[in-house]
Amino acid sequence: MIRPINSLSTCQFETQRLSVLHWGRIAPTGQVSKALHTQLTSMLTPKVLAFLPDAMQLDSNVTGLDKWLNARKTESELLVIQDKQTTALIGLLILTDFEEDGNIEIRLGYLLAEQHWGKGYATELLQGLVKWSRGRNYPLTLLGGVEKNNTASAKALRKAGFIAVPKLSTQMTDTYQLSVGF
Repeated sequence: MIRPINSLSTCQFETQRLSVLHWGRIAPTGQVSKALHTQLTSMLTPKVLAFLPDAMQLDSNVTGLDKWLNARKTESELLVIQDKQTTALIGLLILTDFEEDGNIEIRLGYLLAEQHWGKGYATELLQGLVKWSRGRNYPLTLLGGVEKNNTASAKALRKAGFIAVPKLSTQMTDTYQLSVGF
């Protein structure tokens, strides 16, 4: 039986260049500041969203961003990726944890603004998440699904120590995993 366990609400970490904070620390009242709303609107471009499933695409209407954010926060833990020095928005990290047969799995996804592609941020983010995960007092498995055409994300996962798992993959998506604390 798979069931969500919601143990990620305290997830936050830093890397050399990044601060990764839980959404609730950025918008504790649930209200998105005008500046953050503007940054998110410019970040969530069709290219950034291209590899996401249809259910995670952004509506282009005025309330589309708010609905998109609420959907992410309802189904997962949403974390904000910021430049450590400037606090500028770099991207979002989406985590969902499940327990299956006593094993904890964290399914992850991330989005980086186009101007931050190719600078090593994805690898740094994933390595920071792995380090944070190793600090838990229990074993867990990190899982990341990557559309087959998204070679950059697959490369970042491999650099962070993830391995492809063909039996969990589909015709359209490769699944990568990393077990920590075992």
